[in-house]
Amino acid sequence: GILEIPAPILTRAFSQFANGMVAFHDAVKLSAVPFPFPYAQMCDFLLLLHWLIVPWVVYPWVTSPIWAFIFCFIQVFILWSLNFIAVEIEHPFGMDENDLDGLHMQREMNMDLRMLLRPHAIRVPKLRQGYVEYHDWEDGDNGFLTDASRSFKEVWQAVDASRHQPLHRMKSTLKKKQAS
Repeated sequence: GILEIPAPILTRAFSQFANGMVAFHDAVKLSAVPFPFPYAQMCDFLLLLHWLIVPWVVYPWVTSPIWAFIFCFIQVFILWSLNFIAVEIEHPFGMDENDLDGLHMQREMNMDLRMLLRPHAIRVPKLRQGYVEYHDWEDGDNGFLTDASRSFKEVWQAVDASRHQPLHRMKSTLKKKQAS
């Protein structure tokens, strides 16, 4: 069929779909390309070596074995924690607790696309004349004005006039309008 929408909007829609496909293919590459096994093994070996050597390095620098234990524990704990976080991030798609839920994201995307096909989403918005509710930002004590329903033209004229008036004159003018 023929799409009855303006060309710029249609171009933007296709552009967003293309961006989504690029992001999808990037995610597929991320999950398909494995982390180099020798690199992972060397990281684990160096962490074990660090765990064994740190107590011998730290002990001469402290006055008590308790302090040596605390400093060694903090260093080793932080580095092993970072390693385990990296292992979890290495495989973002799967069934583990911390993995991204691809099925849920796909269902949410399908629901959003179906919502765009509903009759109320297809309607083109139309402008009509009327009034807007206006909040007077200069008068913080009164908050929203109850009788401040003015047209856009009146609001714009008040803003334009306020540029040329001192602040105390604006407040007195607003108070007079509120009183009447």
